[in-house]
This record gives sequence, structure tokens and C-alpha cells, in this order.
Amino acid sequence: DSDNVCALLNLMGMARARHPKALARIHDYERRLKALVDDSSRRYLLWALSKYYGYVRDPEVFIRLGFAWARTGRPGDALAQVKRAIDFVPAERRASLLNMMASLYASESDRAKSRELYQQVLSANAEDHEALVGMMRLSLQDGDQAAAVGYLERAVNAAGDDPRADLEKAMMALMKGDLDSARTQMRKLTDRTDADSRAWSMFAAVVMQECDSAADPVKRRKLELELEKEILPRLEKLASGPDDFYVQTTRAFLLLRKNNGEARREARDAFAVALRSRPSDTVTRDMVINLDIALNDPESAEIHAKEALRLNRRSSSANYVMGSLCLGKEDYAAAESYLRRAVEGDKPTPLAMNDLAEVYRRLNRLDEAERYARMATEKAPELYVVWDTLGTLLLDSGKDLDEARRCIEKAVELCKEKGRVNDVRMLMSLARVQLKLGEKKTARATLRAVQKRLDELSEFERRSYDELVKNAD
Repeated sequence: DSDNVCALLNLMGMARARHPKALARIHDYERRLKALVDDSSRRYLLWALSKYYGYVRDPEVFIRLGFAWARTGRPGDALAQVKRAIDFVPAERRASLLNMMASLYASESDRAKSRELYQQVLSANAEDHEALVGMMRLSLQDGDQAAAVGYLERAVNAAGDDPRADLEKAMMALMKGDLDSARTQMRKLTDRTDADSRAWSMFAAVVMQECDSAADPVKRRKLELELEKEILPRLEKLASGPDDFYVQTTRAFLLLRKNNGEARREARDAFAVALRSRPSDTVTRDMVINLDIALNDPESAEIHAKEALRLNRRSSSANYVMGSLCLGKEDYAAAESYLRRAVEGDKPTPLAMNDLAEVYRRLNRLDEAERYARMATEKAPELYVVWDTLGTLLLDSGKDLDEARRCIEKAVELCKEKGRVNDVRMLMSLARVQLKLGEKKTARATLRAVQKRLDELSEFERRSYDELVKNAD
């Protein structure tokens, strides 16, 4: 069958492996394959071959396809291709594929599997640079700065005089708080490789850190001007296009430094633009979703969360957003599904634990609710909402009214600003505990304060308010 493309690709694979008879005809194979690729009338895509002819046994094909899926933000599909390739490559090449698989698992928020693969590589070669850098990234995500510095030091030592490690040397100085060394290293690197966007982006990170550490306002302003007048314009000049990742993320971090609502909105939009060129960048995607939450923009949060879940169903931040939205719609089955994935992920947030506790409270599964509520208070005791949820649960279960009161009063105090309770729902919880303790007169006064702010309540919360008023009469 002269049309059997898989056979042709396998012959090319044999030629690359220097099989004598195949090697002698490699130019003919390349010519025939190019003609097939260039033929727009073909009835199938070149990579959809198994549907017609069976599987191609050339690992290069799998690896190239894996890279293609990874670049388009499809780590799951990329993993499938790399797993197929690893069975066919020589032993000396497997370390690079294991490192690639580890990186892809990290993109899917499966840090345990990622760490297992990196450690497998390091057990065979303790100086594997790529695996050491991967372990450094995982340690940073775990919040273990000391371990991250340790892995980075090993990676730098393993690299020796390789100039590609200069960026990592600057990063190591930055992580150790040695800003003078980090600046010297980055200035040397940008002077030597002036067209390296990644280096200029790292230089921007160093200067931002210097700004934060500068006690002298004049020095701080000088550093800010360096960012605005030298580094960002240089990045813009090097940009590959309007969606350039380094330009947009650097611009976003500069906007966040302004610390106002409009600047945060612009920063969120800049991070979202950056994702167009790197859809698999989970850190940037989480930045977008977290800013949606901070901006109280549920419409954008839902759009960005759904995009994240299409790429990675394990995303803790995306599952939290979708779970909270379903909770607001009183769709408790969907809310539980999303929020369980959020709290079982690699980086569970106290807010996800809190919302899951609220789902179980409304479903009258009070023991499960209390377990997650207490986890949330232990993880984030500064959040008023977690104390409110725990106090409300204790009221519902009738376990300890004194502790319930302490929790709710703590929530009220934590959410005060300049003497005013920012979240009117805390006053409703306070009225509930006052009613439970028989303090009807005090509860009625609290509910009158709520009545002035009914427009701040959801439909579910208004029904709860009406019930409280009825009980207070």
C-alpha cells in the first residue's frame, strides 16, 4: 500500500536509528512524507493515523505530538503521548522523558506524581539539572523555601560553568534575600544577552523586590522609574506580539503594586492576555482567578474557572470558584462535587473548606460540616467567615452554645472596619445566637440593623432573615 503513512514513518524511524537499508533511502522517504504533509486534499490529519493504519512506533512522533499538546495547554493529552514514547526510547534518553512527564503532572496539579518521577530521575543521577529545578519549583509551591533553595543550589552546582545557569544563580540570590548579588547577576546577564525576554523579566522581579526593601523614598522612586522607563520598555521592544507572556506578566505585577481596584482589574486583564500565549501556565491562571475573587467579579471568575477546568479538572482555585457559585445557586450536589475536589487538591484553600462546611450544614450533615469548618479556622484564623460558619454549625447542632457565641462574636469583630460591620451576614448570625440564648430584645435590635441593609443579602439569606424576624416576635 503506497498510501500507508504509518509504514513510511516507521521506515524513517529505522533510518534515524541508522538501519543500513532504510538509511540508504532516507531522502526518498523524506520527499514522500513532505508531499503527503503538503497535500491539502488528504482525507485525514497526519497525526490521526491509528484510525486508518494502526499505531506509529516512532517515539519521535509521540514526543513531538506531546510537546504540541503541552504548548496548547493540554497536559493530559501530552502525557498520553509521552507515555507511549517512553517504551521505545533507549535507556539513556528516558530521563528527559521522565522529567517531561513530571512537569506535565505538575501542570495537572498532581504534585505527588510529579515529585515521584523527579525523584526517580535523581535516584539514577543525583545531578540531573532538570529534575533538581523541577523539585525546586515543587518545593516553592509547597511553601518550603529552605528545600527550594537547597535544590536550586544543587542545580547550579550541577550546571557548572554553563552560562544557561546564570538566571538560576540570580534566582538563588533573590531567594536568599541577597538583592545586591541578584542585581549584579541580572545586570551582567542582560548586558550579555540583551534580547532575552526571560532575563529582562527576571530583572524586573529583582528590582520590584528592591523597591519593597527600600526604606529611602528617593531610592524607591528611582527604582520604580527604572522599572517603568527602562525594563518594561525593553521588554515591549522584544515582544513577540501583543500577547507576549513576559510583557503582560511584568506589566500586571507593576499594576498590582499600585494597590487600588482599577489597577487590580487591569492587572487581572494583563494576566489573562498572557495566558493566550501560555495556556498551560497554572500559576498565571491561578493569579487570574484569585484576582476575579478579590475584585468580586463572579461573571469573569466563572468564565476563567471553566477555562481552567477544561485544561485541568484538579485545579483547586477553579473548583473553589465553581463550587461557591453553585452554593450561591443552592445547587448543593454540584457544589459538593466541585468543593471536594478543591479541598482534596494540592493547594486547598481555607475558603474552599469553609464553603464545603456550609454545603454540609445546609444538607444537615453536621459532623462532616464541623470537621471542615474546624480545619478552616486552624488554617486561616484571621478570616471572619470561617468563625461564622463554625459558630453557626455549633448553633445548629446544639453542641456548645457558649463556643458558638464566642465564634460568632469573633467573626463580627474581625469583619469590622472603623467600627462598622462590613458583612451584614455576621449580624444575622449574631441575632441567631442571641435568640438561641433567649435574648430576644437584643436580637430585635440587631435585626433592625440588618433591615437597613437587606439589599446586601442573597435570596437564600433574605429567607433566613425573614425566619429570624418571625422568631424574634
